[in-house]
Amino acid sequence: MDITETTTRARQRSKTSIRFNQKSLDALAVPRRRTYYYDDYEKHLGLTHLPPTKNYPEGKKTFFARMTVNGKTKRITLENGVYPGMIITTAREKAAAAVTDVTKGINPIQQKRADKAAQVVAGLTVEQAVKLFGEKKVRRLSSGEKLPLKASTIKSYKHSINGLLGKQLYTAPMVNLTEDIITRRINASEKLGKTYTATGCRSLSSVWNWLAKQKDYRDQLPANPIKQYALYNEGLHVAAPKQTRIELIELSEWFDAVERLPTEYADFFLWLMFTGTRFNEA
Repeated sequence: MDITETTTRARQRSKTSIRFNQKSLDALAVPRRRTYYYDDYEKHLGLTHLPPTKNYPEGKKTFFARMTVNGKTKRITLENGVYPGMIITTAREKAAAAVTDVTKGINPIQQKRADKAAQVVAGLTVEQAVKLFGEKKVRRLSSGEKLPLKASTIKSYKHSINGLLGKQLYTAPMVNLTEDIITRRINASEKLGKTYTATGCRSLSSVWNWLAKQKDYRDQLPANPIKQYALYNEGLHVAAPKQTRIELIELSEWFDAVERLPTEYADFFLWLMFTGTRFNEA
């Protein structure tokens, strides 16, 4: 049987081909290091034998399927494949089935990751997603420096998204949010304020888009329902621009009025004028 491995590290490890049965596996010597055994009956079935631990004084024995994926030899651990919990005949069947999947173009490694990600996504609530966004999302400065989001920004996201969805949906799984649900929430929320509703939509869409790019959630989230709504409803509401600017012709009167204010107030408004600092930051 060809048991050649594709990596140098793997070639240095002990590799033995034996007929897998209860007697032979029970009689395996306790290893000092990780050891691999291969079944001479089902060539794609192997067994990893680890050094002893408190829970496994004879060393943990786990079945794996050995196969070639994208030109590289891989050992894919069988789910619930610890011996003797999994019997040898079952291990042979699972190893053969895994190889059959590969011949059909199914990558077992990617499938396993996808299944795990799907389980994670299925239980992820909107509240948890917003929390994760607040903890992991960074803002980039013009200098290239990356900084965490401001506490006020995170608070604003939580408040606007919670306001849009309501407590029941905010604490429900994200995957439950569909275009129909979002449409109903927008219609109800816009009665209280279109601008506030649009802010909640944009905040939720930002969280959704960011999460969809993360490794653990990539290709697992359904389509962004905010994008779907905006696509078929001529976009989100855009508030009219504010008309509170100071025109050039009014500047001299403005400076005269500021100079008549108490010093601390005058300094405050002059600081805003000359630095462009936001009101709440100043």
